[in-house]
Amino acid sequence: MQAPPAFQITVRHFRVWRALLACLGCAVSGVVIAWGWAMFPLAGATALAACTLAVGLSLASLGSLLGIRPYSLRWDTQAWWLGRAAERGHEPMAGQLAVAIDWGAWMLLRYTPADSQGLFRRSRWLPIQRAGHESAWLDLRTAVHATPGLPAAQRPAD
Repeated sequence: MQAPPAFQITVRHFRVWRALLACLGCAVSGVVIAWGWAMFPLAGATALAACTLAVGLSLASLGSLLGIRPYSLRWDTQAWWLGRAAERGHEPMAGQLAVAIDWGAWMLLRYTPADSQGLFRRSRWLPIQRAGHESAWLDLRTAVHATPGLPAAQRPAD
C-alpha cells in the first residue's frame, strides 16, 4: 500500500464548529432549565439557581468559541504534523490523525502527538469544514482516509 502524497493545509474557517458548539450550549441550557422547572415548580430559588447555572454553562461554551485559533496541518508521507498557522511548513508536533466524525463537508479529527503515551494521551480535536478550504478539501480527505492512525512502523509496506 502506497502512502498518499505530501499535503499541507492551514485551517482558518470554523463557522460550522462554532454553530455546533452554540447549539450544544443552548441544548444544555434548555435541558437544565426544563429539569429545574419540572423538579422544583414551586421552589423559586432553586429554579432560579438552575437557570443561572444553565446560562453560565451556555456562556462558558460560547466563550470557548472565541478560543479557536487557526492551525496548520501537514502530512509528509510518514507522519502528521500540527502547529500554529504561523508555523506553516515547520510544524513542531508529529503525531497520528484519526477521523472521529465525517459528515462529508465537515470533519472532526483527533490528533495524538507521537510522544504521548498511556491512558492520558494529550489528544487534540481538530474541526475542519470544506467551506473556505475548497481547493484543498479533496486532497485532505484523501490523505486523512488513506493514512490510518497507526505509527509508521505498523503500516503496511509499499
